[in-house]
Amino acid sequence: MTGQYYGNQLLRSAGSSALNFGEAQGSNSNRDYINKASISLKELKESRVNLKILSKVDYGK
Repeated sequence: MTGQYYGNQLLRSAGSSALNFGEAQGSNSNRDYINKASISLKELKESRVNLKILSKVDYGK
Protein backbone atom coordinates (compact mmCIF):
# COMPACT_ATOMS: atom_id res chain seq x y z
CA MET A 1 0.00 0.00 0.00
CA THR A 2 2.75 2.48 0.95
CA GLY A 3 4.76 1.55 -2.13
CA GLN A 4 1.83 2.18 -4.40
CA TYR A 5 1.24 5.63 -2.92
CA TYR A 6 4.88 6.67 -3.38
CA GLY A 7 5.02 5.05 -6.81
CA ASN A 8 2.05 7.14 -7.95
CA GLN A 9 3.57 10.25 -6.38
CA LEU A 10 6.82 9.56 -8.22
CA LEU A 11 4.97 9.51 -11.53
CA ARG A 12 3.38 12.87 -10.73
CA SER A 13 6.54 14.60 -9.52
CA ALA A 14 8.73 13.29 -12.34
CA GLY A 15 6.16 14.22 -14.98
CA SER A 16 5.67 17.63 -13.43
CA SER A 17 9.39 18.37 -13.43
CA ALA A 18 9.64 17.59 -17.13
CA LEU A 19 6.66 19.78 -17.98
CA ASN A 20 7.89 22.65 -15.80
CA PHE A 21 11.31 22.52 -17.44
CA GLY A 22 9.65 22.66 -20.85
CA GLU A 23 7.84 25.80 -19.71
CA ALA A 24 11.11 27.26 -18.44
CA GLN A 25 12.71 26.79 -21.85
CA GLY A 26 9.94 28.87 -23.39
CA SER A 27 10.10 31.66 -20.84
CA ASN A 28 10.30 35.31 -21.86
CA SER A 29 12.71 36.58 -19.24
CA ASN A 30 15.60 35.39 -17.11
CA ARG A 31 13.52 35.88 -13.97
CA ASP A 32 10.70 33.73 -15.34
CA TYR A 33 13.21 31.07 -16.44
CA ILE A 34 14.79 30.94 -12.99
CA ASN A 35 11.40 30.67 -11.30
CA LYS A 36 10.19 27.83 -13.51
CA ALA A 37 13.53 26.02 -13.43
CA SER A 38 13.55 26.20 -9.62
CA ILE A 39 10.08 24.64 -9.52
CA SER A 40 11.38 21.88 -11.77
CA LEU A 41 14.35 21.34 -9.46
CA LYS A 42 12.03 21.03 -6.44
CA GLU A 43 10.01 18.37 -8.26
CA LEU A 44 13.20 16.48 -9.13
CA LYS A 45 14.28 16.56 -5.49
CA GLU A 46 10.88 15.20 -4.51
CA SER A 47 11.30 12.43 -7.10
CA ARG A 48 14.69 11.55 -5.62
CA VAL A 49 13.18 11.23 -2.13
CA ASN A 50 10.38 9.06 -3.52
CA LEU A 51 12.94 6.78 -5.18
CA LYS A 52 14.81 6.40 -1.89
CA ILE A 53 11.58 5.53 -0.08
CA LEU A 54 10.57 3.05 -2.77
CA SER A 55 13.95 1.33 -2.58
CA LYS A 56 13.46 0.86 1.17
CA VAL A 57 10.02 -0.72 0.81
CA ASP A 58 11.22 -3.01 -2.03
CA TYR A 59 8.71 -1.57 -4.47
CA GLY A 60 8.67 -3.39 -7.81
CA LYS A 61 10.43 -6.54 -6.57
